[in-house]
Amino acid sequence: TTHRACIMKQPLTILRSVLSIQSTLAPFHPLLIEGHSRDTRDPAVVATQIVANLRRSWQERNVTKPPILISQGDPLTEKGISAITRLVASELGVKRCLITLDEDIDPQHSQLADRHDVV
Repeated sequence: TTHRACIMKQPLTILRSVLSIQSTLAPFHPLLIEGHSRDTRDPAVVATQIVANLRRSWQERNVTKPPILISQGDPLTEKGISAITRLVASELGVKRCLITLDEDIDPQHSQLADRHDVV
């Protein structure tokens, strides 16, 4: 195929991926927690505050679907977002869904990602 034909196929591939993700996550209440890998705060303190805020918010909004924590593919570190999300998932008793960068962006992102309790 020509380069132009390959470019034209990309939107369809992206759309199929989006629809697949959407159907996979449909039974869940997706929980996204964004943060920095270089966060120097105590992850246990941060996670406890996040969990308290989430529980209050979910109760006020009557969230009925089971949550799933969508985690970025950072390697596990002592502090930072990977430590925080692992603690939040554990405290809430939920599984995690892993999102990683494409290999052409970061070849090691997926390989080094924390996969603890990832479905």
